[in-house]
Amino acid sequence: GSGNILVVDDEPELLEITGGIVKMLGYTVATVASGEEALERLREQHFDLILLDMILKEGMSGYETYLEILKVRPEQKAIIISGYASSEEVEKTLQLGASGIIKKPYTLDDLGNSIKKCLEHAEE
Repeated sequence: GSGNILVVDDEPELLEITGGIVKMLGYTVATVASGEEALERLREQHFDLILLDMILKEGMSGYETYLEILKVRPEQKAIIISGYASSEEVEKTLQLGASGIIKKPYTLDDLGNSIKKCLEHAEE
C-alpha cells in the first residue's frame, strides 16, 4: 500500500511490531506512545490513517485522543486496535467516525485488509 500511517500504542513491543508490519505492507509509518504525542505529531504532519490503541496507561485514553484529534483534523481516519471487542469507549469512538476495530491479537492479514479497506474508502 501507500500512505502515511501513525501508530499509537503505549506498549513498546506492540508499537514496534505494529509499526514493523505497517512498514512491511509498504506504508510510511510513525509511532508514538501516547495520545498527547499523537496530537503533537498531527499538528506537524498529515497522516492518512491512525491506528489507535484504546487503552493508554498514561494521559488520555484512545477515545479522548480521537476526540482531540478531530478538533485538529476533523476528517482524520482512524482504526481502533483493542484487546476488547466491545466497550463503551470503543462504541463512542466508532460513533465519532473511526472506521472499524482490529481485535488484539491480530494477524498480518487482519491489519493489512483493515488498512487497505479504510484507505480505499477514504478515496471514494
